[in-house]
Amino acid sequence: RPRGEDVVAGAVAVPAGTTLGPGALALLASVAHVAVPVARRPRVAIVASGDELVPLGDVEAVRAGRGIVSSNSVTLAALVHDAGGEPVDGGVAPDDPDALRAHLARALDAGCDLVLTTGGVSVGERDHTRDAVRALGGTLRFWRVRMRPGGPLAAGTLPAGGGREAFWLGLPGNPVSTVVTFELFARPLIRRLLGDARPYPQAVRVRAAEPIAAAAPLAHFFRATLDAGPDATPLARLTGPQGSGLLTSLARADALLVVPESVDALPAGAASRALLLGAGAARAAALDPATFEVLP
Repeated sequence: RPRGEDVVAGAVAVPAGTTLGPGALALLASVAHVAVPVARRPRVAIVASGDELVPLGDVEAVRAGRGIVSSNSVTLAALVHDAGGEPVDGGVAPDDPDALRAHLARALDAGCDLVLTTGGVSVGERDHTRDAVRALGGTLRFWRVRMRPGGPLAAGTLPAGGGREAFWLGLPGNPVSTVVTFELFARPLIRRLLGDARPYPQAVRVRAAEPIAAAAPLAHFFRATLDAGPDATPLARLTGPQGSGLLTSLARADALLVVPESVDALPAGAASRALLLGAGAARAAALDPATFEVLP
């Protein structure tokens, strides 16, 4: 092989921000680079809140109608792991300000870099999360986003001791809203903490397979599957009813179909864009890769 055919002298073999998969590891090994600086997995605490919630293992309470499973805790743990973080179970707090503050304080004592709360960030009389964050000396950077699902989203920081701050995202309590806001806000943050130079979800051009109406002047993120279309653009088809409590709409989805705030309806065949989801993206990849026009 000619000298410098693969990597010339003085060139960067693997730039910072690269996820070290098999190809990058092979390249580093080929240039005899034994150790490289990497970002550790961020520790992400997950704290659910709600008097109605019980842990996953409390089958008797669920069957007796005394509570519902905190499915968001399970979902977020899987999403955090998939994003590259280390999930830390912060438990389920009742709708009590003191109890919620205690749960958040324990998460900070555990050395977490990011605290994810789910529920309690809206305007009901049992929504105490924002007050609990302030009571711990935290800051609220923004609250509420013009999107559906997931409008009552909060973001800020919490004091973590030693002059350090932990990020905080207050995700909504509805299961679908929790997942959509995680994909749009929490996953990019975790990826950025990992040093990823490309932390945002991949967007592709699609066409609506059916007429789609937006119920309000908000940015909508519909759960959809992607199928081969008659031309080079995949067809996005809704996974069924899109209520924010319907987990079936997520379980079947390949992507989030984006309908901007300025658009009140998409006729069948209209061009739009979609954000590929984790496992769904793998299913969508079974389509001809040449059909995907990746958008910035």
